[in-house]
Order: sequence, then structure tokens, then C-alpha cells
Amino acid sequence: MNKRLLSLLLAALLLLALLPAAAADGTLASEQEVLELFAEKKTAKAEEFEFTCDKALFQALMADNASRLSVLEIKGGIAEARIRFSEKSGLIRLSQVKYSDDPWVECAEEEQAGLALRELLRSGNGSFSLLCTPELARSLAKSAILRSYAALAGFGDLKLTYFASGVVQVRDPVPFETAWAPAEDTAQFDAAVEGFSLQEADEFLIVFAPAFYERLEEDEEQYRMLHASSILDRYSYDPGEIYGSVSYTRVSYLPETSLVCRSEAELREAISHLGALEISNFRLYLADEDLREELLDTPLAYLHHMEAEAGMTYEVEISHSDNFIHYTNAHFRVSTPPLSTAEEAEDYLLAQAGDEAGQISLYCTPELFTELAGEEGAFLEDPNCLDPIYDLIARTGIRDYDLALNRPSGAIRIQVFAYASELEELEELETAELGEEGGTRGLSGEESSPLRHYVLNTNTMRFHYPTCASAQEIAERNRMECDSTRETLIEAGYRPCGRCNP
Repeated sequence: MNKRLLSLLLAALLLLALLPAAAADGTLASEQEVLELFAEKKTAKAEEFEFTCDKALFQALMADNASRLSVLEIKGGIAEARIRFSEKSGLIRLSQVKYSDDPWVECAEEEQAGLALRELLRSGNGSFSLLCTPELARSLAKSAILRSYAALAGFGDLKLTYFASGVVQVRDPVPFETAWAPAEDTAQFDAAVEGFSLQEADEFLIVFAPAFYERLEEDEEQYRMLHASSILDRYSYDPGEIYGSVSYTRVSYLPETSLVCRSEAELREAISHLGALEISNFRLYLADEDLREELLDTPLAYLHHMEAEAGMTYEVEISHSDNFIHYTNAHFRVSTPPLSTAEEAEDYLLAQAGDEAGQISLYCTPELFTELAGEEGAFLEDPNCLDPIYDLIARTGIRDYDLALNRPSGAIRIQVFAYASELEELEELETAELGEEGGTRGLSGEESSPLRHYVLNTNTMRFHYPTCASAQEIAERNRMECDSTRETLIEAGYRPCGRCNP
């Protein structure tokens, strides 16, 4: 009897040993349940445990040499484990388990993986994983993009291990020993060079962002212009083993960014490439005497024409001294769609107009520019061809302003000095000061506006306020000044200026 009981007990113990862990943990049916189990075991620091899965989950986890299970281990903080499993029962047993707090990031494309690696390295992480698809991991293994982004974080070497599951393990980053700086765009390159100049560094390393470096490689002129527009004077450079890294040696510096232009073609090219590189502060040195005379001995109209063709907007401060043209806060038009109808132009003006003086620029299609300002050269034969743009500006409440037109770029710049509301307040104040004696009578005998000082253009038969920009451009032979009233001048055949609307 005792032998029979002993046999039954041994059989029961053997059966219990063969039962899956589901008896204790339940059968798992999702990856989230597996992760929750891993979290519990990590908290308990369990060195050995097991669990069972339903058939679908088991097949998903164990496919391709347990690739998906390896990913879940990393997500669950399991650094190492010996795995045994039973496909028949769905049992998975982990033993000799070691845990880790290394971070991980899921990545869907190369640039995302590179950015994640850079940020994790910058945060001081020396060991982490990138969880990619197997296809992405294979692509990363063939390219140099991860090492390029590691260089952007200041590391010249690191250990990268690629797994069939798509996991990329990053270990043992080694920082650069030489002075270095990242350059993800032109502004960052200029700042890096300026920083090295303050340190009087005669050698350093620049690490360009892959996309930026690729753009520079595709256009050698932009690459040359990048250096020419910086304060680098003399230097030698050598591309490094890591894509995007460039070593500079025997470096000397200039006190200010300066581009040498020996011809009109070089000047156009310089302005165009500076726009492509989004450089806002620079100076151009005009090395050719004829070029200097052509550009600087005139009111800069020809220069502005070239700027507009290169895409420069009017939001720029410009000055010239000796043989230099200085640009400050230059902006270049890149993707703003031009206005195509007068209604769009009026809506844009109304949206930009306000109560304070300032500058407003319209960029028009060639058709709209012609509609508002007439055909090229038309102003010489018909000064009234600008009436459409004058009327458009007047409808938006702008009264005292300076107008500049550039046909190649379709640019119409309006430098606003005062709005109608401001001038009305001023006129009301003047009227109050003049009192009843301030009024005069026109030829018709009716009460007219106060007596004011005007500038007349006897050629175009227009009258202006003395502060009007158009008044400053009137040739002496056609210029006349008088104290009169608006009504008197109109009755004499003159018309009010469309700019200052006197």
C-alpha cells in the first residue's frame, strides 16, 4: 500500500513538473502581457522564470530565431538570458537572467535612427539599443549614417552591433581628442568658426550634418561660398574618415566676413549663393574699379536690380564705404508664393498694415506687377501708369510713404511713414490752431481746406507734401513750391500725388 501511494506521489510530482508555467502565471496572449511579466520579474530580480503563451503569440515570439522575443527582452530591461522552450506546450523558460537599465528607442527610418543615437550620446548614455526593422538594420549596417550622427555628438568611434532581429546595440563611444564643433546649417558653421577664432585655434574639426554636407557636395560653388562668407582667411582642410567630418589646419582668421567680387557676374553669383546658404550679415569687396563706379557712383538702383534677381528681399540694411558694400539682416525669398491678383494684393496689404510706420513688401506675378505698375519703361511716357498701385495703397489707409518697384523680382516695397488716421489727427490739430482765420476760399468762393505748403511738379502736374519721397525726386527744372490750398491747386489743373495723398 505504501509502495502504491509512493508511486502515485512520484507520478504527480512528475506531471506537475511538466505542466506549463500557465498554472501559476496564466497563459499569455499578447506582447503587452509579456512586458508586464518581465517588469514584475525585474523588480523581483528573478534569475529564472517561465511562462506559457497561446499558439499565435508563441509563433510570433519564436519566429526568425526568436527575434521578437529578443526585442521584448530589451524593452523589458533584460540584458542577458538563456532561453529554453517547448513548442508543443507553448512554454518559454528564461534562466541565468541579468537585467539592465539601458535606454532604447524604436526607429522607423535612417534619419530617425541617427537623430536618436545623437541625442542619447549627448545625454551621456554609453550603452543603449536602437530597435529597428530587420530591413532598416541591414540598411544602417551598409551606410555610415550612424557614425556621422555619433560624430555630431562629439564621438569619433563607437561599437555598433547589428542583429537579425533589427536591434542595433551601441556601446563604448570614444570622444574626439581634438577641438571640434557640429555644423547642421550655415549659421552653425559660422558660429563654430567664430568660436574657434576667439580661442585663436589654428586647427579644429567641423562635423557637418549628413543632409547639409550632401547638399554642399552636390554644389561645389556653395561649398566654396560657405568658406568664403565666413571669417576664415587661410587654412588647409581634409575630409575625415567619417562622412561629413572635415579637419581644418593652419587656420588664420579675418576680422569680418568679406567676399571679393571682380565682376558683375561674380557679384550676382555671390548674392545668389549667400541667399541659398541663408547668410544674413556679410560684406562684398568690389575689387574692380569699373564695377565700383557702375554700382557705387549711382543711387544703387543697378545694385538693387541685381539683388532682386538673386532673390534678396528689401528687408535689409545696406551701406557702403570705400570699396565695400555692407549687408545686415539680409533676407532672401525662398518659397513665399507671389500674389497673382489685385484683390490678393489688397488683402495682403490690409493684413500687414497697422498703426505704426514700417516696411511692407509685396511679391507679385509678372502679370500683376504689370497691371499695377504698367509695362517696363511706361512711366517715362505716361506717369499715370502707376495710378493702380497708388489707388491700391490709398484704399488700405496708407498715406505718407515711399514706394520702390523692382520688376525682375516682382517686388513692390512700401516704406510707410504715416496712415490716414495719423494725418487726419494732424490736420485737425492744425485746423484748431488756425481757427476761423485758417480757412480760405477757392475760386468758387466756397470754404476750402487750410493754407499749406506744397511742392509742385510742373511736368506731371502733380502736387506733393514737402516730406513726400516723390517730391525729392523732382528735377529742378520741373520743381516749384507754393503756399496754397488743395482745392486751388486742383482747380488750377494739378492732381494730388498718389503716394502722400495731399
